[in-house]
Amino acid sequence: MLLKQILAFSAFLAAIAFASPVPAPAEDGLIIIEQTETENGTITWYGDESTPITARSTPSPELDKRCGSNAVTCSGSHRAYAPVCTNLINSLSSQAIPQSPRSVCLSQGGNQCCISWANVVQDAQFYYLQSAARKALNGCVSSSYVSALTRDTLIGNTCTTQCLSNRATGCS
Repeated sequence: MLLKQILAFSAFLAAIAFASPVPAPAEDGLIIIEQTETENGTITWYGDESTPITARSTPSPELDKRCGSNAVTCSGSHRAYAPVCTNLINSLSSQAIPQSPRSVCLSQGGNQCCISWANVVQDAQFYYLQSAARKALNGCVSSSYVSALTRDTLIGNTCTTQCLSNRATGCS
């Protein structure tokens, strides 16, 4: 009798769990700042929970000289499905990146690929993310999956680390 009650209660809890919407990840203080449905899936921009930075930096020839090598390091954890990453990279256009972002993800067919970076970027366009992401994808794809970071990456006027993985957070 007790076993039947436990099974019935477990079935009830499972039904509630499947019916409940899944909240957006709020790891590391990130919130959804923009979300767009595309023919390739859902593109989501995550940003800092804190007040966005509004100051704009000035281009610096010295920064261009010392940053931008996109030195790639491959990883075996948090691997994303490479075809989704290719679609994410190809979907980036010349629009301005939303204020104070930290990552952009494409969710497609149950898979997610994210481009994230370690520092808040300024004066950046979407296409600034493409070069390092392509280099990481081309250098680290294995068995149709990829996880990598690029150091010394110039995004707008910010020198930072950029990551390509299945998560919006954790790039450092």
